[in-house]
Amino acid sequence: MYHYKLFSYFGLILGTLLVAFLGSHLDVSLLVVLSLAFFSVLTFIFLTLVIKVLIGRERLVYYYYQISVLLLAFVLLFLSGSPILVYLDILVLGLGACLACFRVGCLTVGCCHGRPFNFGICYGEKHAKAGFTSYYTGLKLFPIQAVELLWVIGIVLVGINLLLKNPSPGSVFAWYIVAYAAGRFYFEFLRGDPGRLFFLEFSEAQWISLFSMLFIIIAGYSGILVSHWWYSGLFLCLATTMIFVSIVSHFQINRAYQLLNANHVKEIAEALKISSSFSSQKSAISSVNLKCTSRGIRISSNKLKTNKRLVQQYTFSSSKEIMTKPVALTLANLTLKLTDKYSSSELLERQRGVFHLLIFFDGAE
Repeated sequence: MYHYKLFSYFGLILGTLLVAFLGSHLDVSLLVVLSLAFFSVLTFIFLTLVIKVLIGRERLVYYYYQISVLLLAFVLLFLSGSPILVYLDILVLGLGACLACFRVGCLTVGCCHGRPFNFGICYGEKHAKAGFTSYYTGLKLFPIQAVELLWVIGIVLVGINLLLKNPSPGSVFAWYIVAYAAGRFYFEFLRGDPGRLFFLEFSEAQWISLFSMLFIIIAGYSGILVSHWWYSGLFLCLATTMIFVSIVSHFQINRAYQLLNANHVKEIAEALKISSSFSSQKSAISSVNLKCTSRGIRISSNKLKTNKRLVQQYTFSSSKEIMTKPVALTLANLTLKLTDKYSSSELLERQRGVFHLLIFFDGAE
């Protein structure tokens, strides 16, 4: 967490320097710009403390800060009689600079991480002690933090270029909100960290992205902001994606996608936790554990010890439907990824809808 806080503070400084630079190059009050930066920093600190008091731990959600900072800035600019859109153009780019640094911090400590992937970044025990998802220790995770970092840097650079060309007030503000929302919506499908809020198969950030984009479109058609046709095009892409994913989920066309939801993976990982000690008696069977996840996946387990090998057996079935082999393979592959130092495995279907995964460990003594 030390590294994350360091990059967070650096992000606040960089964001402040950026808005000061932009303010000095535009025909605006530098005092107003710096005041907005100051209150933005206070908002970041205050909101962090409030969330920690309410839920008992730190939960840093960028969208919370973006919404809070922009709302506060709107109120302050309205009360002071300053041109609102001009200053919001500058402020959102400062927020983007902060976010870029935040994502560097996320990448170093392992928060906001991606799903298991064929390539990516691995986190160790030190990261787990600092809050990283422990059951993913040592696994390759898709570096979604780095992808979002590059996306945000691109958005900010384009925004700076637009702002210095003196576009219509509010154009840069709209560009940032729409561009970030589009990227963040699709990035969420690659996130693997549990504990995030979901509603109807979509994360909190995805819903905020959708409504943020809708807000900009409505403001454009109302004449408050300059409207671009591609804003509506992107919104339709997001809405179409949500409809498609909802259909797939409702008709269970792709069960793997549902089963590998970050919060559901956490349930499975807890059910699959392997004890570090096995029965000391040959051919003895240890206690059997049975758990059922929120999506109806039933998992029972027991441990066996033979002359030469230790055997961990998992039995998969479903309380809602007859489990198919593709679903069982998805569960088996996930189980093997979460299992350390096994020598071989075998998946068997001894009766319809009931699958047994045998994981063998050499070196029994």
